[in-house]
Amino acid sequence: MKKIISIVFLTFTIAVAYGQSASGLRLFQFNSSVSLVTKKGTIPEIEAPVTCVSYQDMFLYVTRVINTHYADSEGTIASQDTLYRQHVIKKNERFGLRYVSKTDSVIRFPVDTFYNYNNLAPETLGNPGDFQSPKTVKLNPVDKTVVLEKFALKGEHGGIDSVYMEFNYGLKDAPFTIWKTIDLLKSSKLTSFTLLTAPIKHPDPQYSQHRLRFNRSFREVPVKDPEEYLNYFRRFLADRSRFELQ
Repeated sequence: MKKIISIVFLTFTIAVAYGQSASGLRLFQFNSSVSLVTKKGTIPEIEAPVTCVSYQDMFLYVTRVINTHYADSEGTIASQDTLYRQHVIKKNERFGLRYVSKTDSVIRFPVDTFYNYNNLAPETLGNPGDFQSPKTVKLNPVDKTVVLEKFALKGEHGGIDSVYMEFNYGLKDAPFTIWKTIDLLKSSKLTSFTLLTAPIKHPDPQYSQHRLRFNRSFREVPVKDPEEYLNYFRRFLADRSRFELQ
């Protein structure tokens, strides 16, 4: 179970199946987050959203980078700007192409490295054998395809205490996955994985009993502007031979 902590620390919300749009695109929002759970509430600390689009046998991943500009050596923030990067990958190919919004930049990148760096690798949440017998199972009364399973792991002093998994059978055919092995075992689609540590004992009452919460989840959303995404797939197809991806 130690593997779980190390991966989730690095950096996808209940899914609604919208299905393939008229353009042939499907759009998903992945998110990874780390937050601190205190007696007064939850304090978000790290969040890493990724937009994922599938089209034919290609995939587009949109990541963001926030650049912070400081006014002085004391750490006073003068301004921040957000940069979006579009990564296009063809199924079963080792390299993809990265585009940067509002620039002509095109860079070839290794697919495996990209997946690992952005916490998108589908087999990094631990040993599937640890999640065979949930303590509780709940069925969403509104959407009968959504199932929530809780696993108690008896962690102590900041160790893993419990894990919550949410499955959506309606997204079984989604082209993206959080954990492929679990999807196959459950004959469904894992759409949310939440890990909660046991309360942390600390001599300072201000920090004692705090817990860490890690979550990786994804949801399907409607495609509002298909041309925005189709243009990147067209650029990718035009650039593939120039960057020796074939």
